[in-house]
Amino acid sequence: MRTQRLAFPLMAVLVLAACKDSSPTANEAQLDDSAFELVAEAALEAAEQQGTPLPSLDNLLRRTYQAIRQQGGHPKGQRLLRAGQTLEAIVAVLGPGIAEEALTGVDQALSRMNDRFSGQAVPDRVKRTLDQAQALADRGHTALASERHAASLRASLASADLIRSLSARFQARKAVDSATRAYKAAREAVAADPTDAEKAALRKALRLRNGAADALGAKEYRKARTLARESVALSQEVLKGRSAG
Repeated sequence: MRTQRLAFPLMAVLVLAACKDSSPTANEAQLDDSAFELVAEAALEAAEQQGTPLPSLDNLLRRTYQAIRQQGGHPKGQRLLRAGQTLEAIVAVLGPGIAEEALTGVDQALSRMNDRFSGQAVPDRVKRTLDQAQALADRGHTALASERHAASLRASLASADLIRSLSARFQARKAVDSATRAYKAAREAVAADPTDAEKAALRKALRLRNGAADALGAKEYRKARTLARESVALSQEVLKGRSAG
């Protein structure tokens, strides 16, 4: 596959250079992770803007439901959805070509990331993740070659999730989602008779969660993760208090 070289963000270059030139310290791994998150984010943005985007289950389901509405129904697809055979339904409604499209998105993202990381001392976590993502992509190609389209799509989606996990944006969004779920669970747990302390903790948890969401929107990903984790910790304390009681 021919890899298209794209402009590299100046900040990522500067951070990588700083990590490369610094002497080994206890913080070096953390700096490397930060730098590679920027690289991964740049590669994913390039894939979204100039290539086939990474597949996501949410997007595929939106396309599937839209196609069903536009077609005035799709008996087989609807039956598979009701039976919980989601990937089989997506293939039935959108056609077997969707599996190849998903693999193309994964292949392009992996190619761009490998190109970006070329010549760099990749952190072990990043290397393991990329190796696992590549193995899943290979499995997807094997399934596609034998026309097992749902299996191919499943492998592509799993690979895409691993690739996204290297992105600062993905990690921040995941942290905000976790903070949202934790807050809702804690609020429901004390809904009937919250104490003053629980009310104060939940107010703060919500402020932190909203601050994390704002930081995510402003592309301040590290700040978003920090605030989201603080929010989760507060919500969990409320839940633990109720469990202990």
